[in-house]
Parts: sequence; structure tokens; C-alpha cells
Amino acid sequence: MEPKKITFFSNSFSFGILTAVALIIFSVLLMALDLNQSPVAWFAYAIMVAFLAWGTVNYRNKAKGGYISYGKAYGSCMYILLFASIILSIFMFVYLGYIDTAIMEKAMLKAEEDMIAQGLPDEQIEIGMKYARMFSTPTMISIFVFLGYMIFGAILSLIIAAFIKKDNPNPLLTDTIDQPIS
Repeated sequence: MEPKKITFFSNSFSFGILTAVALIIFSVLLMALDLNQSPVAWFAYAIMVAFLAWGTVNYRNKAKGGYISYGKAYGSCMYILLFASIILSIFMFVYLGYIDTAIMEKAMLKAEEDMIAQGLPDEQIEIGMKYARMFSTPTMISIFVFLGYMIFGAILSLIIAAFIKKDNPNPLLTDTIDQPIS
């Protein structure tokens, strides 16, 4: 039996799932330990960088014969990120909407306490809380999770691709889909 051929899509999908699972585990740990608002939460981006790099290097080495252009490396990172962001958004929607519904109320109370501590007038606190509640629904947070990971991930992907790209010294020895010719 022939080994399964790695394609751009299959690699991106597989590593998108791995990235999402790692970030979900990390998020659940943060929420369980009540650290989701702490600086430790920024470690999620290190996890994301590690999985984007791992997935793109895997694609470069196993499907592209050890060579990959900057554009293909960037595309690989972005597709991994796309799949991971979709899964993370769905997870956040389910988690906030059905599993831990109290977490949003806790966040609203903290936001109100912070506004009171800043000495804001009651009218401003009321307006601030109105907008905070409007943007703190499971649907809105899921959208923000998706957009946040995609936007920040696009910037990280530009950097990651610069380090992972490896130009083929003899580009004439590849076929039209960038696979090495045997």
C-alpha cells in the first residue's frame, strides 16, 4: 500500500485541528484557573506560532521536497489558521452559550467594578455596561475570536513564512503543482 500523499488542504486541515485542540485545552485551563484575563493568556499566541510553524515545515518537507516559496508558506499558515479559527469560534460559542454561562456575568461584574474604581459617573457606567453587554454575547465573542485570530495570525504568518521559506535552487526540476519530479 502506497503512503498517503500530503496535499496543501489535508496538511492545513490536519494542523488546523491540532492547533485548535491545543488552544482549546489551553483556554479551558485558563478559564478553570481563572487566569483568562491575566498576562499568561498571551501564551496562546506562542502556541499558535509553534503549530503554524510546525504545520508549514511539515508541508514543506513532506509535500514540497524540502522547498517552499514565501507565498506558499504564508498560504499554508493562513489556511491552518483559518481552520483553527473556525473551530475555536465554534468552541467559544458552545462554551459561553451552554457550558459556562456564568463566566460572562462574572466578566460584566468585573467590568462594572473597574469603572466604579476609576470614578466614572453613574451615567457613564450605565452606558458602558449597555455596550459591554451588547458585545459580550456568545455570538459576538465567537466573531471576535475568529477575527482576532485571523488578523493577528496574518501578521504572525508573514513573519513565520519569512523564516520557513526555502527557495528551490533549481526550480526547473518541479512539475506544475510544485511536486518534485521523480
